[in-house]
Amino acid sequence: MTAILEVEDITKIFRSREVETPVLNGVSFKLQAGELVALLGPSGSGKSTLLSIVGLLLSATAGRMSLLDQDVTHLKEDQRSQFRNRHLGFVFQAHHLLPDFTARENVAFPAAAPNNNLSRAMRERAGELLERVGLADRVDYLSTQLSGGQKQRVAIARALMNKPNLVLADEPTGNLDRETGFQVMEQMKIINREERTTFLISTHDPEIAARCDYRIQLLDGKIDRID
Repeated sequence: MTAILEVEDITKIFRSREVETPVLNGVSFKLQAGELVALLGPSGSGKSTLLSIVGLLLSATAGRMSLLDQDVTHLKEDQRSQFRNRHLGFVFQAHHLLPDFTARENVAFPAAAPNNNLSRAMRERAGELLERVGLADRVDYLSTQLSGGQKQRVAIARALMNKPNLVLADEPTGNLDRETGFQVMEQMKIINREERTTFLISTHDPEIAARCDYRIQLLDGKIDRID
């Protein structure tokens, strides 16, 4: 299998005046193409920080990271932005949908935003993705008209709009009831299986984690185990 992500000895220290707060301390792991992997750990273990570094939203203090065989450790901000838009998708605990946009417009946004242009092809792909996540009858609903589970499924479709190689999901079921959370997780599993999209999913829920291929456990900024 091909390694889509290689994280080597990543350290992250937040600095505020003379105060240093270490969050990650020498984290190393690999993800292979097509895997669905859970990232586990208690609050404060560094899960969200690690996802932000992998997603090129934060820079590591030290260490090296490779995505798609490209060293992305020291990319400039405009290069990071282009790489994110082309190769990465994001699903957050708070779905961050635009309230005045329809479900279709929210899904198409990552493709339409760079040139401020929503083409017919973009609209068609957004509609197809919404159908994939079971929302074919909600494409023209405003996001404010959708339930919590429906909003999160729109967020999954949006993450897939640009055909990313890797989707990063930060507690995607955290604001949902148990049954709806399992439904959202099942949608990600189906997409992972059918399209071979790699997923790294941060979660507190051991039952959600059990549905993944394997689990990376963080504790105090270090990998405690991988199983």
